[in-house]
Amino acid sequence: MVISLKLAEWPSADQQALASACRPRQGLKRGGAAASLAPITRKDLERRYGYFLTYLKERSELDPSAEAAAQITPEAVEGYLAYVQRLWSPVTIAQTLFKLTRMGTLLAPDRDWSWLREIACDRDLVAYPKPRFDRIVTSERLVEAGLGLIRSARENPHLRTYRRATLIRNGLMVALLALAPIRLKNFSGLTLGTSFKRIGDRWWIVLGRHETKSGAADERPVPRYLNQAIAVYLTLARPILLGRREFVIGEEDDTGSAPDVLTGGLWIGEGGKALGYSAVERAIMETTRQTHWTHTEPTRLPAKWRDHRPLPRWRSAGPRQRAPPSSRSQRDGKLQPRIIVRGSTEVRRDRRGADLKRVSGTAKGGRFGFQSRPRPLVRLAPIAVAKGEHLRA
Repeated sequence: MVISLKLAEWPSADQQALASACRPRQGLKRGGAAASLAPITRKDLERRYGYFLTYLKERSELDPSAEAAAQITPEAVEGYLAYVQRLWSPVTIAQTLFKLTRMGTLLAPDRDWSWLREIACDRDLVAYPKPRFDRIVTSERLVEAGLGLIRSARENPHLRTYRRATLIRNGLMVALLALAPIRLKNFSGLTLGTSFKRIGDRWWIVLGRHETKSGAADERPVPRYLNQAIAVYLTLARPILLGRREFVIGEEDDTGSAPDVLTGGLWIGEGGKALGYSAVERAIMETTRQTHWTHTEPTRLPAKWRDHRPLPRWRSAGPRQRAPPSSRSQRDGKLQPRIIVRGSTEVRRDRRGADLKRVSGTAKGGRFGFQSRPRPLVRLAPIAVAKGEHLRA
């Protein structure tokens, strides 16, 4: 593991050069080269450059009196790459080199950094991401897992009050992020009354153009079937996390005014403080690990792939087939939510156990992988799939 060297421990020339590059604009006077960068981008560049300085410091090659960015040499970069080769993935190494080049242009803009940019491009050409197919989870499964966690937390009488409130919060996090996939920075910073507000009979996520990465306003409604889960969190779990009592939306306290509970950050943690970026990320990853036995990064929610494996040939041979004894849907005689193919139709069970039938098209797309304008859903009678029974249309 590589630890980034703190800014206060950098060579003095590097500190002064970075401060000059980050100098803000004043009136008609132009700012530094990094004045237009977002604070999170500056922190990332500092962290990547700190990794390189840590490598030099561990080998007693760091010169505190050197000029700005003078220690970024071909020899030092070659040794640095050999060191991180066994620690980081090829994608991380390539991106680190690009950002090291960016820091070099900020600290010493008069120097020629084409050689370092060429090395970064060569690394990026052969970089390949790690396979993540074992961590793909669809939005439907995430919503069901989140709402199921809320139900189980409310129905379990053995849970402590604070633990129950935490599970309700985490379940709503997973379900809401799966249905409204926004940046984790915006998701963790949702605020009641401003970026998360109720308009009419539903909740809305409202982000201004200064809050989004694209610079465009983002306003999206939250599905109405999450209203109950949101109400449970706001009236039961969130007041407990804030250290207050439960309340009913619209009631008044002893002074005749509505309780000041529906204000501030949406996600509350220990001590009644709003959760930050890292805390929200950890909560979501831990929740998905507990519910799906694998963690899902919030930045990868929701997955766009379908959640079933390629169907075997025996399932598409005709309108009536016998399931093999090892089929997952026949274990212990329990019904499992899955897709059954009969000829040219597909059947999918909804949340109430009934079946939804849709004639498949040739084009891809849509919620279940069908055309954007599919035929209407037809409700079928429940299909019993147990041991020794046939799959009947």
